[in-house]
Amino acid sequence: MKIGLGMIVRNEEVDLPKCLETYLPLVDVACILDTGSTDRTMTIARKMLLEWNKPFILRKYLDASDAEGKMCDFGKARSEYVKLLEEFRFTNDESYVDYILSADADDRYLSPPDLKGYMAANPADMYLFKYWISETGFFMSHKLFKTGENLKYIGKVHECLNINWDLKILNSDIEIKHHVEHHEGQEHGTARNLRILRSEIYPSFRSMFYWANENVDNGNHKEAIKWYIEYIRRAKEGEPTWNIELFHCYWRAARWLQHLGDYASSDLLSHELLSLDPSWSEALCQLAYNAQCRGNFDDMKKYALRALENTFESRLFSEQDKYSTTPANMLMFLSMKDKLNTQENSI
Repeated sequence: MKIGLGMIVRNEEVDLPKCLETYLPLVDVACILDTGSTDRTMTIARKMLLEWNKPFILRKYLDASDAEGKMCDFGKARSEYVKLLEEFRFTNDESYVDYILSADADDRYLSPPDLKGYMAANPADMYLFKYWISETGFFMSHKLFKTGENLKYIGKVHECLNINWDLKILNSDIEIKHHVEHHEGQEHGTARNLRILRSEIYPSFRSMFYWANENVDNGNHKEAIKWYIEYIRRAKEGEPTWNIELFHCYWRAARWLQHLGDYASSDLLSHELLSLDPSWSEALCQLAYNAQCRGNFDDMKKYALRALENTFESRLFSEQDKYSTTPANMLMFLSMKDKLNTQENSI
């Protein structure tokens, strides 16, 4: 089994050494495309690849940059290393790459040390890794996939694989630690993402999802709601989507509608989400919040109790506290309120 490491980099001299230290022991060949570094990224990459004495492809790749040299299409750049690794042929035995391991320079591979052994014991066409983005939060990400399945990355930003659902996809226990830190010479992530998304005259279906999320991060809640709702509308009209993204749009739109005081619309979206998947305690807590804002404490109690009945399941940006502490605190608030009312009535 041959594994190829695929990466795109730009001004990563700080993070790249630690990243490659964790990944190079696992792979048989590496393809690193530099999208316009002005620091020592390419020098460091070449030095480490030579030290590990493994074949590699290391080159500048500017076809995904705009006229000013700024990155404008991450999906195109990643698809390039997929193509190059699928075409690569080992000189010693004329074999090809069997799997591609996709990484970012600010990733650290955590486990298991014997990746090929894990794959042999748990065969699959594609592996989802636990992708830790904070000390307590992670989501499942498609990081390791079989070659020869006509896979490529789609989306100019927050790119993802055009997944073939006929493949055997495994939710693995493999973990990656991702840290978000802005270094000198790097464009800030949120500013970059908004710049790329704004370049589309009308966002593609998947870009729409991340356009909404980036607007949330920038405090543009009205704009975010508009695009969450548009995503839901297009999904209802039959455009294929991932349910996890669609349900996320319902939940986030409901949250920010409540933030803007539109409780009726927030309720409507929360109920619609629960009709599609009743396991979302995030939506139940949203209904409880809305009820509290209206002073409807009976409904607040009803939804808080229902939220506690669900078991937490890690999903895209899911919030574990909505299955435990948040509804419990709501019930505690109601208990204290009832106690105070009882004392006032007795006085």
